[in-house]
Amino acid sequence: MQNHYTTKGKHLTIDSRRLIERWKKEMNYEDIL
Repeated sequence: MQNHYTTKGKHLTIDSRRLIERWKKEMNYEDIL
């Protein structure tokens, strides 16, 4: 069970990083506009 949670946590961290990068880019575009 612990291993399953750790793998899920890693995947979530990767997804969160991608989402944060997209959010930052979107925010930058909005600031430029």
